[in-house]
Amino acid sequence: MGLDTIPEKCTDIMKSSKIGLWVVEGDEVHNRMYCDETMFNLLGITKEMTPEEVYTAWYSNIEADQVQVVDEAI
Repeated sequence: MGLDTIPEKCTDIMKSSKIGLWVVEGDEVHNRMYCDETMFNLLGITKEMTPEEVYTAWYSNIEADQVQVVDEAI
């Protein structure tokens, strides 16, 4: 994943605006979510979590009536 290639000035602006970046990827077996530091903070999770754990933490907060929409988008 390439979240580490974002120019520093952009990350400073996004951090001060509380805008987080994330990427979700998956296959038939595993779903993964990669986040920047701001997104980790917004989700209230730690960087020590695996991408699979991050995805699970994020997914568990989706409102029940929106799960189908999210599943179709992924």
